[in-house]
This record gives sequence, C-alpha cells and structure tokens, in this order.
Amino acid sequence: GGGAPKVGIAAYSAPVPNAVTPSVGVTTGQTLITLSGTGMEGYSAFPVCRFGVRDVTGFIVSGGALCLTPTGPHPLAATVQVSMSIDGGITFSASTIPFVYHRLPILTSLVPSIGLATGGTVVTVLGTNILESSTLKCKFGSSTVD
Repeated sequence: GGGAPKVGIAAYSAPVPNAVTPSVGVTTGQTLITLSGTGMEGYSAFPVCRFGVRDVTGFIVSGGALCLTPTGPHPLAATVQVSMSIDGGITFSASTIPFVYHRLPILTSLVPSIGLATGGTVVTVLGTNILESSTLKCKFGSSTVD
C-alpha cells in the first residue's frame, strides 16, 4: 500500500580536529595539509576544510583529511583557525587548530656554494622570508635533508 514515504536520516559524531600537518604554509596557498583528529573514521564523502573564512573541499584518508590550503587572507603573513565539516559545509567542528601563513622564502645564496658529491657538506642558506624553525628541511635534487 500507500502511506507516507520513508525518509532516511544519517546521524554522525562531529569531527574533532586535533592537529594540522604541516602547521605553516605560504600565503599563495596550495600547501597540502593533513587535518587529523576524531570523528572522521568511516566517513567517505568529501570533507570541507575551513581556513578562517575560506572553505576548500578535501579528501578523507586514513587518519584524517587532506586539503590544499587556499590563498592566505593577507599577502605578508597571518594565522587562521582551521575547522572541518563532514556534511558538505553545513556544520563545522567546534574545535579549531591554528595554521600560519607566511611569505614565500627567497633564497639568495648558499655558503659554501660547492660540496662533495658524496654529501656531508654543512651548508648555510641565506635569503629573506626564511622562518626560524627546527623543522625546516632543504632539498638538493631528489634528496631532502634536515
């Protein structure tokens, strides 16, 4: 028979982000971040990551969500709060994680400018807009070093 149509309702726990990796990126955007936390497990739709007031669609992966950062709110530097939605951007997590935008580094020289092909030469990188951080890395060809 007839009767009223059945309507399905999906209930889920709101995501609770607890880390964004990396926690810094350039003001021009396009930094691939992982937003990890709880409440994302088993959810297969596209999450929405909110950087301040700018939203971007991401992908659910094991351990969180991947998102590309949008352009920063200021051309020099800014800190924004990152939250997440798993219902298409209707509701967002109450908890947020800070993300720092900084200017793109400009490298001017390496001292020394030559070294052994086998590696091991300590190099000083000079330039502007270089952040002071214990997590910075340098890439020489296909090799990344601390």
